[in-house]
Amino acid sequence: MAKSVFEWVSFDLQVIRKETMPFPFSDAGFLYGYGCFETIRVQNGMAPLLQEHIRRLRVSSLILDLPFRWTSASIQTAVTELIQKNNAANGILNIYLTGGERDMLKKGEPEPQFLMVLRHSNPNPTQGQRVTLREVSFQRIKADQFKLMAYAKTIWEKRLARPFDDVLLYDHQQFLLETTSSNIFLLEGDTLITPKAESIVNGVMRQFVIAHAPSLGLKVKQEFVPLERLADADEIFLTNAIQGIIPILELEKFSDLKSGHMTQKIKQQIEHRIGLQTL
Repeated sequence: MAKSVFEWVSFDLQVIRKETMPFPFSDAGFLYGYGCFETIRVQNGMAPLLQEHIRRLRVSSLILDLPFRWTSASIQTAVTELIQKNNAANGILNIYLTGGERDMLKKGEPEPQFLMVLRHSNPNPTQGQRVTLREVSFQRIKADQFKLMAYAKTIWEKRLARPFDDVLLYDHQQFLLETTSSNIFLLEGDTLITPKAESIVNGVMRQFVIAHAPSLGLKVKQEFVPLERLADADEIFLTNAIQGIIPILELEKFSDLKSGHMTQKIKQQIEHRIGLQTL
């Protein structure tokens, strides 16, 4: 495993040294990308919103028809042990639920594997992103709303965004979707607008912002957002579980639209409620 991974990993909720973990030669997740995953930021030895990620993982497992035999409490216990064993105050937690043996489609009940690894986080996180704008390169389907291990389309979109940090994607009807790793929010007066579509990931951080925005004096609308609406927005920002609320420093083709003082205010208050230190 990569050197960026901490020494101890969790395999089916048993914390072991990474070099002793069996290589998944016959696992459908490794061979075919059949599985789902979650990515969680660890800070000060804690994994905020872990239970929300577990709930979403359960939903993804239902879509993939994979039995989910682990309880939330047992996963929480294993995560705590994993963090403590690695003495990891900060990092990135990846949780994978794989399809198990490659013959899972021929047999009856699949036997998925549950893997958790901790990776070192960037010690010098970015203070914002430069973002480009492009129609999706690959057709979106309903399955794209789930965090599936078959992630090639997303990686390709990210690579095509170079030299920008990320790309705001829109569909063939020119409705905004998301970036390769984040959800989008526009600020219009006292209203937050976030795109609505069947093919976007309903991010855990997105859900948290939607739930808590009213207590910050903000209205929230989830709706189809045409591309030209970017010209009318006051501010724009992104959200994901690793970076929290991500300011946009530059948006190609819409040079006047970026994050501002309201984004910073929302970022500080939302991340404080979660227990994250603002990056």
